[in-house]
Amino acid sequence: MELVVFKVTGEDTFDVKEIARIPQNRLTMQHAFAMSKDYAIVFEPPWYMMPNFQDLFTKNVQLLDLMANDEHATTKIHCVRLTDGKVTTIDSKQWIMMLHFGNAYQPDENTIVLDGPAYTKADGNPYTIYMHDYLQSVEGITSHKLGNVYTRFTLHLDTMTMEREDLLSSEYGSFDLPQYNHKMEGIERNRYIFLFHQFWQTTIDESYRWPIVKYDNDEKKIVAEYGPNMTVTQEPRFIYNPDGAEDEGFILFHQYDIKEMASSIVVLDAKNFEKVQEYKLPFKLSI
Repeated sequence: MELVVFKVTGEDTFDVKEIARIPQNRLTMQHAFAMSKDYAIVFEPPWYMMPNFQDLFTKNVQLLDLMANDEHATTKIHCVRLTDGKVTTIDSKQWIMMLHFGNAYQPDENTIVLDGPAYTKADGNPYTIYMHDYLQSVEGITSHKLGNVYTRFTLHLDTMTMEREDLLSSEYGSFDLPQYNHKMEGIERNRYIFLFHQFWQTTIDESYRWPIVKYDNDEKKIVAEYGPNMTVTQEPRFIYNPDGAEDEGFILFHQYDIKEMASSIVVLDAKNFEKVQEYKLPFKLSI
């Protein structure tokens, strides 16, 4: 069993070239990967598909029923050089599950720095967050204790070692779906990260909300937050000003008003986190 890495070679996205094959003992779950200027960085997690995963296509089973978690395994990090497909594998020596990634860049030829939301509780299951059964009760919505941390990884290619710095933590729920100025994507350090904070409260009352937050890498803290009470925000998208400062632009996201049972598209000023516009929709969108 192998994990195959392809590279798009031209403007046609179907024009791809195989650059690497990474042997695997089992079929691991891959949701996303990070990219710097010269490398694709693939996390091989302890979550994997059962040998009978083909039942998904032939029997009435759910995908989660065919997945398994090795609580005693560690995550392998494969750094694939894009020019020649050379693979450098680093054992994190930790149970880590990564579903999304922020920026990745190379301060020197032997170092890659990347960040993203990590799930670190070996006996937790981040896939339960949006399972239908969990969304039908208060207990299900407020019970996601998954050990989520927004983490920065420093990967040393010459020594095949890594360092980890936790920037944010959420005992329940998660900080997820990072956004940043894509002018810096893959090439340099970014100062600001925009995330949304979901399922973090253990009770549902008048103050329940999923806010959008702005994290400052220099200040090492959240410097702005937007999220009215009794609203649920979803998947922020940062539209940067190509001629402006790093955090100059707009954040667009879907917002669901729990009391009104109504959906809207909100435009937020990314610099000062003031609402610029809200477009109320004539229909509801699912979260």
